[in-house]
Amino acid sequence: MPPLCFAFMEDWRVALQNAGVNPEWLHEETVQIGGHCLRLWTVRSVDDLLSALPPESEIPYWAILWDSALWLGRWLWANSHRVRGKRVLELGCGVGLVGIVAQMLGAARVVQNDNHPPALVLSAQNARQNGITPPEPLLMDWRTWTHSEQYDLVLGADVVYDRDLHAPLIEVLEQALAPEGEAILVDPGRDSGWLFAERLLQAGWQVELSLAPLGESPHREALVMEIRNAP
Repeated sequence: MPPLCFAFMEDWRVALQNAGVNPEWLHEETVQIGGHCLRLWTVRSVDDLLSALPPESEIPYWAILWDSALWLGRWLWANSHRVRGKRVLELGCGVGLVGIVAQMLGAARVVQNDNHPPALVLSAQNARQNGITPPEPLLMDWRTWTHSEQYDLVLGADVVYDRDLHAPLIEVLEQALAPEGEAILVDPGRDSGWLFAERLLQAGWQVELSLAPLGESPHREALVMEIRNAP
C-alpha cells in the first residue's frame, strides 16, 4: 500500500492547506446513521466553493457529502450482516462516511481508496473525531490499479458519473472482488449510472438493480447496483 504519512498528521487542517485545499471551505455537519450522530467535515456550500475557486482550478468534489453516500451508509446500518466480519474496500471514499460506517459495524478490515490525497486526510479526520479508528488509506488511480488484494465487499457511492472511468472501474472490480464477494454501488439516477450497469451486464456480471428514494425530494431516486461475479 502506498505510504500516506500526512494522512495522520496531528493538524489535519495544515495537511489540507498544504495540498491546496482551504479548510475555510469546510464546516462540520452532523448526520444520523442508525441512531448515531456522526460529525463530518464537508463542504460548507457548493455554490460558495465554486465562486471562491480560481479559474481552471480542480473542483474538490471529494469534499462534498453526497446523498448517495448517506443512503449507502444508512443501508449498510440496516443490513449489518452484509458487513460484519467482512473485508471491505470503499472506492472513491471522499469524506469517508461509508467506510466509517463499515468500521463501526465490525468489518474485519476496511480500506478506503481515493485518487486525491486530501480526501484520505479528511476521511481519516472524520473517523477520528467520531472515536473510530481510521480505515486503511489506499491512494490509487483506477486507471493504474496495482493493488492485488481481494475483498468480500466493495462499496462505492456516486462513483460512476464519469463514463471514461467505466472501463477502468470494471477492471478494478475484476481484480478487487473476491470470487464469492459482492459490490454495492449507488448512483443518483444519472444516465451514466444506467450505462455503467448495462456495461456490467454486457461484460457478464450478475447485476441486481433497484431504485430507492434519495434525499429530501420525492422525485429523486438512487440507482442501487448489487454486483457479483458470474457463476
